[in-house]
Amino acid sequence: MILLIIEMDVPITKQKEFLQTLIVILERIKMEHGCISCEFLKDVGFDNRYRVIGKWEKKDDLQNHLSSKDFSVLRGAMSLLHRPPEVNLYVESSKQGIKNLHTISDRQKTNNLNT
Repeated sequence: MILLIIEMDVPITKQKEFLQTLIVILERIKMEHGCISCEFLKDVGFDNRYRVIGKWEKKDDLQNHLSSKDFSVLRGAMSLLHRPPEVNLYVESSKQGIKNLHTISDRQKTNNLNT
């Protein structure tokens, strides 16, 4: 699995236009081959910060998305931003890594209950 996170600061004066654009393309992105999920989130701590979080099955699926018309529209919408978006890409190396992460999390919960 590949996780793509795009963090953006959208000027208040451009938010309506930006949101209208994202609403239209997100549903189409969710239908793309290999898309596990695609979400658009607002950071409640900041009036103008938003995130697009996409989960993709494989690198090739993400590559196809990055070449798609819908991603081109997203890039166009990002041109409204005052500063370039922050883009982070995370690649799951194995299912075992996720299992280990859950095990660590479970241990921390148990330790917190015993304290």
